[in-house]
Amino acid sequence: MELDNTFIREVEIELGPSGKNTTLSILQLEEGECGCVLWDAGIVLLKYLITTKGRKHVMGKHVIELGAGTGAVGLAAKTVGAEMVLLTDLQKYIPLLVENIRQNIKCNLTAVDSAVNHISQKYKEILDAKIFSFEKGSVGAMTLEWGNQKDMAKTVNYLAQFAPTPVCILVADCVYYEDGVKLLVDTIVHLFKSLSEVEILCSFEHRETGNKKELLEMFLNLLKNLHNLVITYIPICEMHEVYRSNDISIIRISQ
Repeated sequence: MELDNTFIREVEIELGPSGKNTTLSILQLEEGECGCVLWDAGIVLLKYLITTKGRKHVMGKHVIELGAGTGAVGLAAKTVGAEMVLLTDLQKYIPLLVENIRQNIKCNLTAVDSAVNHISQKYKEILDAKIFSFEKGSVGAMTLEWGNQKDMAKTVNYLAQFAPTPVCILVADCVYYEDGVKLLVDTIVHLFKSLSEVEILCSFEHRETGNKKELLEMFLNLLKNLHNLVITYIPICEMHEVYRSNDISIIRISQ
């Protein structure tokens, strides 16, 4: 992915009385595919994470963002206290993710091309992740194509060395085409089966165009009825007082 036609979108992280406010500088393309832009449902989930109730889902945990795109939601999780963050997406989006890590995290850039020192040689050999080491943990970008057995195994193997730390998986506005929905569900189920103490926060916009409504219903039905996962809607009153909408939902997925 060429990063020439990008601009910086600033996202304010208001930490309130408990900490100092900060601003994320997120590179996104001026125009392009869905993965290159921070969409409204992503903003709503990001802003929920900085609320008092929202940050409890990620503080001290290892966080994976699926279909991360710009990585803004995962980077916000790191800002509010996640121990480690792994941003995942298709290989073509990794340069954008790495650049946004560079823009926002004080990291050891000498570690860009390999895993950080504490990772065992066994895992160094199977990872192609771009992991950055810094004082409070790590944040990195890794290729994870939904449904790809090799990619899913690689992600699980990376996280397994940190067990039993709880894991929070973030998914922002990723329900939009039929094949992708089924593969996303397969990936979610695989992670639930492979990791312990997992919860998922997923945001999505209620769209009426085309088959988007049917795809959202398919996504929810596959999770609930086929795989017996529990879906709980985050009340809108618990979301950020400004960045919330009746057209956007956040759900918690658990076993």
